[in-house]
Amino acid sequence: MSLLNVTKDSRESAVSDLSGPDIVGVPQNQITDIGASVTFNCTATGLPAPNISWIKNNDSFALQSNPRVTFINDPLDDTETMQSQLFITRVKKDDFGEYQCEAKNGGDAQKPAIVEGPKNQSVLIGSDATLSCTARGLPRPTIHWIKDNASYPLQSNSRARVIPDGRTNRSHLFITRVQMEGFGKYQCITNNSIGRSQSGVAVLNIGQIFSLNGRGKSRVRGVLLNCMGFS
Repeated sequence: MSLLNVTKDSRESAVSDLSGPDIVGVPQNQITDIGASVTFNCTATGLPAPNISWIKNNDSFALQSNPRVTFINDPLDDTETMQSQLFITRVKKDDFGEYQCEAKNGGDAQKPAIVEGPKNQSVLIGSDATLSCTARGLPRPTIHWIKDNASYPLQSNSRARVIPDGRTNRSHLFITRVQMEGFGKYQCITNNSIGRSQSGVAVLNIGQIFSLNGRGKSRVRGVLLNCMGFS
């Protein structure tokens, strides 16, 4: 067993004429096994509701390069409280360390919007698939993925991994060696302290192989639908 240390002194940063932010729920230390999954929670209040980000070992870029890390920021019932969750799947030795949540709010806030949503694809069973999503907003929004209107199927699929690109606020969902349970309807969702936006549905179809002119050539065929983001 190994200890995942979490520092208690969460960081708060505010601009004048705004209230807070205040960290009201700090992440707790956890002990886990290699290969298991862990979840850290952080809650902050402020006006406007703050955006929450995460830091590992005082390095804000360490988590962005980890494909097994997922962030979800969700506003609670009132407009001044934000809750953030940090998920780490299939924990490795490199994941152990000190984690902090950081809360910020500021002026010129902008509701998140999907700039480019995922596109429909047709792939053969056993092939790889990549879905991408780009969002904008201020504070910078987070992006997470759902399949068939639920996030659980993705978290339980060992062949699916999400890689965020913090520089362009773009998220890539990679599915390796697609199996039957991988086919379905995918959407990306983006959140910040101002609101939430969800992309249109992108369908991952089973491709079909058929012969052309009897010469042994093959082609992948499937149904493609337009995908539009909305806020």
